[in-house]
Amino acid sequence: MQKKAPLSDYGKYSSIAIQMAAIITILTFGGNYLDKILAIKFPVFTLIGVFLGIFTAMYYIIKKL
Repeated sequence: MQKKAPLSDYGKYSSIAIQMAAIITILTFGGNYLDKILAIKFPVFTLIGVFLGIFTAMYYIIKKL
């Protein structure tokens, strides 16, 4: 039976964290972009982007682990 390299777990979990941050950031900036284009006073699409990003990232983490 082979032992796993100790750094393989660190790489796995750090890549998940980076991907989670990227998903949330991209969807947030996308919502902000839509709010600017549509000239909406209340940032509706930014909030939708944040929450959709969080839920998508959580789904990705649960699926990955």
